[in-house]
Amino acid sequence: MPADARTDPAEEVPFTLWEEYLDKLIYPDHKTTPQQRGQIGYTLKLVVDALLEYVSPKATEDNGVIMFEVKAAVKIPENVFVRAGYSANADILIDRREGVISIPESSIEFEGTKTFVNLLTSDSTATDQTFERKEIQIGLSNGVNVEVTEGLTGNEQIRGTKTTPTK
Repeated sequence: MPADARTDPAEEVPFTLWEEYLDKLIYPDHKTTPQQRGQIGYTLKLVVDALLEYVSPKATEDNGVIMFEVKAAVKIPENVFVRAGYSANADILIDRREGVISIPESSIEFEGTKTFVNLLTSDSTATDQTFERKEIQIGLSNGVNVEVTEGLTGNEQIRGTKTTPTK
C-alpha cells in the first residue's frame, strides 16, 4: 500500500485486506459476472482429457516466462464453462506403463548403446560391499526413473540407490 495512502484503522486488518485484494486479482469485477466467478474457481482445479495436436518447436518469452504454443483437442465436460484467453498449465502424458520394474536413471551406466547397473553381491551391511556389473535393457523414462525391460527381476539391490527396483 502506498505510504501516503489514508485508510480507516478499522479496515487495516491484514487478513481482510489480503482477502479483498486476492479476490480482486482472481475475480476482476469489470471482466466477469458472478456466475463466471464461480466457474473460474471451479476450473482452477479442473483436469480434462485432451489429445495433443501441436507443440511449437520454438519457445517465446513473455515477461520472463518461457512459453510454447500448444494446440490440443480438449474434451470439456458439459457442466464446465471455459472462457477464451485463459492460460493453463498441462502435464503431458506420452505413454504409460504399469506393473513394470523401474529404477532411478542415475543408477544406470551408459556405454555406447549398452546400459548397465551394478548389483550388490555382498551383504548390504558389510563394510566392503562388492558389486557385479550387469547389462540391462531399458524402456520408458520420465527423466527420473526408467523402465527395465530385461536383466532384472525386481529383487536386486543396485548401487546408487537405497531401494530395490520398484514394480
